[in-house]
Amino acid sequence: MLLLRGLSREAPPDQSHPPLTDAELTMTGGEWAHIVAPAVSGKSTLLEMIAGVLLPASGTIELGGRLVGGPGDDRGLMAWQPHLFSWMTGVRNVAFASRSTDPALAPDHLLELLGIDRAADRLPATMSPRERWGVALARALADAPKLLLLDDPWRREGASPDDLWLAAIEDARRRGTMVLSAGRAPIAQADRTLALDGGRLRSRKLASARPG
Repeated sequence: MLLLRGLSREAPPDQSHPPLTDAELTMTGGEWAHIVAPAVSGKSTLLEMIAGVLLPASGTIELGGRLVGGPGDDRGLMAWQPHLFSWMTGVRNVAFASRSTDPALAPDHLLELLGIDRAADRLPATMSPRERWGVALARALADAPKLLLLDDPWRREGASPDDLWLAAIEDARRRGTMVLSAGRAPIAQADRTLALDGGRLRSRKLASARPG
């Protein structure tokens, strides 16, 4: 279970998005919640706080009954940039984050599952955008995280999630992984849609979700 309670953080002076204020959220195993918000609204900041990369000014993040105080292998983050190690091949980038002994989560198997097995022995500089983002997704999935965080992958030209990527995410959900994503439009795959409006996280009711 993921619990956000009163999560707040001031916006940096050089950024124009509003501060996050008293964010509240409860998620359970296998659920996919999607946050809809415009650009420069604080959605990346929220995901990075949950990932433990940024610290909140106030409030708490609890995952699996434990308070989050920093990064951990119980969370996998596919950030706005792939942040691959430039000197490592694709398979080594994924293996760096992997401690699982499950053959289904072996780095080479994940790359094949995502349709980017050709990136296994290549450096990031020689990969296509889709391959770089695919390696970033494989790395986020490699440790069977309790929570997968996806920062607007639908806005990346030439590297948006396709059927193979969505199948891998759905497989993680069947294993109990929760998915929290953010983007500028609703998506069909989410069980629940939220809005980040003026720094506040609110439930958003939709007649029908549409692909982002």
